[in-house]
Amino acid sequence: MPNPRRGREGVVPDDPFISVIAGIQPNRLGVLATEFGDDGFLDRLLFCYPSPEAYPSPHWTDAEVSEVIEKEWERIINRLHSVPMVVDQKTQTDDPWTVTAGSGKAKAPRPHLVAFTPGGKRAWVAWYDRHADEMVDPDFPASRGGRWSKMRSYAARIALVLSRLKWASDPSSPDVVGDIDEASVHHAVEVAEYFKAQGVRVQQEMAGASHDSDSQAILEWARRMKLSRFREAEVRTALHRFRDDPQALPRAIRKLEAAGAIRRVDENRPPGTRGPKPTPLYEVHPLALIPHSEAPDN
Repeated sequence: MPNPRRGREGVVPDDPFISVIAGIQPNRLGVLATEFGDDGFLDRLLFCYPSPEAYPSPHWTDAEVSEVIEKEWERIINRLHSVPMVVDQKTQTDDPWTVTAGSGKAKAPRPHLVAFTPGGKRAWVAWYDRHADEMVDPDFPASRGGRWSKMRSYAARIALVLSRLKWASDPSSPDVVGDIDEASVHHAVEVAEYFKAQGVRVQQEMAGASHDSDSQAILEWARRMKLSRFREAEVRTALHRFRDDPQALPRAIRKLEAAGAIRRVDENRPPGTRGPKPTPLYEVHPLALIPHSEAPDN
């Protein structure tokens, strides 16, 4: 990784990683959809889109984090930082930071490796299979495939983080970091399911923010009428905007389907049924029917 500002040679880090927390206004979500499209980048983000009720009151308050909690959090973080790396006896390194005096070589330190406890493994396998069942369901929206596939690794990382925090929070726990227990897996599953729901909500918001106002108009009409299902003909009758442009409604429908906000319902019309064939029937995702001011956080 060259450093042109300082004129130094490139540096190749052994274990590069970066964590980023950022925010964006809801009405700008369409920019993300337009900029990145379906290249998989957005599937790697964990979105958090809480309802307005989840935010603190804007009014003045003297409430603050207590000194006891601050000190306890400091103790937890310090204990995590104090865990020594494991010295790998099989791997040597030329890293000047780890070379011992006069040896020219040093054993490469690495993080501890942990596994699941028996109970933790059972809980992990149970959720993993439930998650897989969602993905192979015939009605599973293809637009969520990338996000769902990556959520498995995210859930494992979250379980690891929660188990380490649990270990560091208990002063009586042994110095050797233990495996991931069942409770940590259950809590990680709750977090993963939260991010799945939030991802769906953001995806649906993108459906209204990124394309045009037509898709958003359909969703707002369905919310207003409390419709869990609707036909194309009903939309065309209710919303005047679709009467003059015959192609506008199909375009909006396709965009809502791609975002997972609606899905087409297969109808088996009995043979010999008389009369004109009804226009396609669509089912609205429950989260898409909830106004943003009332939307749940999970």
